[in-house]
Amino acid sequence: AKETALEDHLLALELIEATIAAIRLRSVPALNEALRLIIGPVTGGSYREVRLSEGLRPEIFATLKGDFLSPSELSGAVRSGVEVAVAAAMASLFSRSRYPDGQFLLLDYSFSLFDEERLKKVLNGMSSLPGLPQVFCFLQHVPEEVPFAAVWRIEEGKVRREGAPEPSPAGEEFRETPWGEG
Repeated sequence: AKETALEDHLLALELIEATIAAIRLRSVPALNEALRLIIGPVTGGSYREVRLSEGLRPEIFATLKGDFLSPSELSGAVRSGVEVAVAAAMASLFSRSRYPDGQFLLLDYSFSLFDEERLKKVLNGMSSLPGLPQVFCFLQHVPEEVPFAAVWRIEEGKVRREGAPEPSPAGEEFRETPWGEG
């Protein structure tokens, strides 16, 4: 009985490893392609080539060094940009695999390491990813010249759409809709 349990356990491990390898084989090339679309904008054009390692860690090609760098070798702002790029690329890939028309991305990420110029590039770069027709971000500061469909602000406990005449009581613009209802 112990030998059978051990054989079953080893077979289960083998099946899990084969499944992981199949998922990696199918998803990593698509994820690398999505990363290529966004890496230029999020790094301010400094880096244009990125790949995922065997351990699924991003590696960024540095033209001056002629080699791929790990995120730990990058500046804080570039590393943060790569983190956003990986999250957005994964969301894009998942969205396209599950929803033919795409899905939204709700990004709750601290952009505090980004100056205004880099933040604009990151936000514009996310719009280049297929499968993400809408991107919602929580920002401490909204830069000028970013093509948002709408900017909502929370001020003194009230939510208002930018450009609206007066702040409204919190929740007035929002209506909770149970899943499955329009």
